[in-house]
Amino acid sequence: MEIRTKRLVIKAFTEADMDAVLEILTDGTVKQTYMLPDHDKKEDAIPLFNKLLALSHDPSRFVRGIYREDRLIGFMNDVEIKNGTIELGYVISPVHWGRGYMTETLKAVLPYLYALGYDEVITGAFETNKASLRVMEKAGMRKINKTEDIAYRGCTHRCIFYSAKKPVLKYPCLVLDHDDTVVRSEETINYPYFVYILDQFRPGTTITLEEYVQGCSDLGFAEMCRRWYGFTEAELEEEYRGWKEYIRDHVPDAFPGIGDIIRRQQELGGKVCVVSMSAEENIRRDYRAHFGTEPDIIFGWDMAEEHRKPSPYALHQCMELYDLSPSQLLVVDDMKPAWEMARSVGVEIGFAAWGRQGYTPILEEMTDLCDFTFHTTKDLEVFLFGA
Repeated sequence: MEIRTKRLVIKAFTEADMDAVLEILTDGTVKQTYMLPDHDKKEDAIPLFNKLLALSHDPSRFVRGIYREDRLIGFMNDVEIKNGTIELGYVISPVHWGRGYMTETLKAVLPYLYALGYDEVITGAFETNKASLRVMEKAGMRKINKTEDIAYRGCTHRCIFYSAKKPVLKYPCLVLDHDDTVVRSEETINYPYFVYILDQFRPGTTITLEEYVQGCSDLGFAEMCRRWYGFTEAELEEEYRGWKEYIRDHVPDAFPGIGDIIRRQQELGGKVCVVSMSAEENIRRDYRAHFGTEPDIIFGWDMAEEHRKPSPYALHQCMELYDLSPSQLLVVDDMKPAWEMARSVGVEIGFAAWGRQGYTPILEEMTDLCDFTFHTTKDLEVFLFGA
């Protein structure tokens, strides 16, 4: 599996990487700080490359190349694996020093290793290698009470060690709404389509955006249609079919920062459950398009109406499927039906206030009702994972 960052790809070696790896293995500057056999000629280092190549494809080991624009510029390797702890070594070609590549790599590798089941990652560097010590610090690792004196190339070097431990998830299951919690869909998609369909079914009848929002919050969409406009079940079905067709060509934008929360939750081994009035196919499309992932489970409009919000059906299913208690779930939503759903089973709820800016009645009511209020996605991220 590849790990991708903004600038880099971390993946297993191929035969085509031999020259680049041999260049690093025989580099005099590298050998001052990265412990290597004293190969002066590249051909002498070929057996070591072949060993690294094989290990990089061994699922029980962690040896990976670091690539920039399809060119190998460094690599990482496990030094020791024991009792859920993995110690790593790493090296970057000197021509690429000072550009933040190793820090970027380490930041990406840590959550990947946690997801593989490691509880702690340890790295070390010679005390004199200040640049490498800074890499570990910038990656969020902490200096630990461990040192080792190592004889290397005729000198004794003091090695300093840093550690990063797998965070304990505050909530193993994050239950997210979709519309106007994850994506901006109300003003740009759902409301304009409803204005159109209302005019088709009830010519001359109008609804403002504020009325639409308040109706969905107080009653839920289907019940609002029934009570306010007398929609029949056949009309609701026709509205839904038309809406599904409409939304296929209208992809809403995601709220900035929400993707980081979704990815971090899953990278740390947590579950992302979506309980929404949107269709499952559209939710999966939006996640793939914006976040490069998908929710672990979805409860959408496709379900029987008695199972939709505010029914606690989805929460009961999540708890049963993942063997969780109510205290291990957090609902994040922007509408009152979600509060009713969460309250009925004792699950905490956070108000996604970033999706309701400008709607004072909903802001005030949900802030008063919910256990937590998050004005920005960053507020939620800090709450869940720390700074």
